Amino acid sequence: MNQRVNIYGFPHKGIRYGLGQLSFKVGSLIFNDTDALRVCKEITDDLSELLELHLNAEEDFVLPPLETKVPGCTQHNHEDHIEMQRLEREMNAAILALVDSPNEMHLNIAYTKINHFIKEYFRHMSEEEMEMNKVIWEHFSDQEILGWQGQILAILTPAQFFKWFKYIIPSLTQLEQSIMLGGFKQNAPIEAYNATIRNLEPFLTPKQFTYISSL
Repeated sequence: MNQRVNIYGFPHKGIRYGLGQLSFKVGSLIFNDTDALRVCKEITDDLSELLELHLNAEEDFVLPPLETKVPGCTQHNHEDHIEMQRLEREMNAAILALVDSPNEMHLNIAYTKINHFIKEYFRHMSEEEMEMNKVIWEHFSDQEILGWQGQILAILTPAQFFKWFKYIIPSLTQLEQSIMLGGFKQNAPIEAYNATIRNLEPFLTPKQFTYISSL
């Protein structure tokens, strides 16, 4: 059976990786470690932007053609997006309180909110990967799905593109890294590609960086 194009695959891997990092960093936080606090805030801000970009991409480019083909099939997914936004706001507020005033109470609240969000958002992503993909694959060709992907990528700024790479590339297998970076290399100026590879080094393991540098 041929592998179908999965519009959710790479971004969902990156989001899972980022949320896992956030849970670990907050759960192991040392209150007087200013670098650790900065990292918690940075990951939170990054994920907030990426989650918004991902939601808008689905709402603007994926759900409308699905709704046209199968009326009513996107209602639950759309309502779930609204609920995920509510839970994310609660999580972000708790993390901000922790960063502003690091103490045991704020840490426990933030850690609980993070892991509740992870539970619900992982469920949400799994439903999309199984239930929404089933509808997509029944009614759209791989070429049409790639067209949506192209529209989504076309509106990203260079900074947003790199922010996605920070979280997606470390989460991928070597084959997936070669696919994603190979597509980027084909479409980007060589100077921009090489700079991106160099700038990814702090976010990768040494073995990962050695591999992507060889592509």
